[in-house]
Amino acid sequence: MSDEFGTTLEGATSGFFSYIQRVNDIGGLREALDTTVHGTTEGWETSEPSSIKKAGESTLNLLYNKNDFDKAQSALALAAETWTITTGTGGSTYVCDGYVINNTMAIPLGENVTQTVTIKWTGKPEWTP
Repeated sequence: MSDEFGTTLEGATSGFFSYIQRVNDIGGLREALDTTVHGTTEGWETSEPSSIKKAGESTLNLLYNKNDFDKAQSALALAAETWTITTGTGGSTYVCDGYVINNTMAIPLGENVTQTVTIKWTGKPEWTP
């Protein structure tokens, strides 16, 4: 398989490796806590940020060799594992624990399988530029 896409995904426990055709929504979020006290804010809602941060989830379009199909399936069965996304330009990495919450795949055509997965990130992500 060629490495024309450059950006990759690798699972530390499953050993699964794939090229990434597309990834979206890597980031974090915090909930807003409602702090409104009726009668003292003149009808306006007030809020403050929660101290709990969430790593969120990401949907990735993958392309991998059909011989790695079993590794892809074992990654689906894990409660969580450490995933590393490495960019093809500059070698930046995003590392975070996560587990697959959604998975769709196409039947292999030739040597490659295309698959869309959504990974729910859990814990603190590490970004190395």
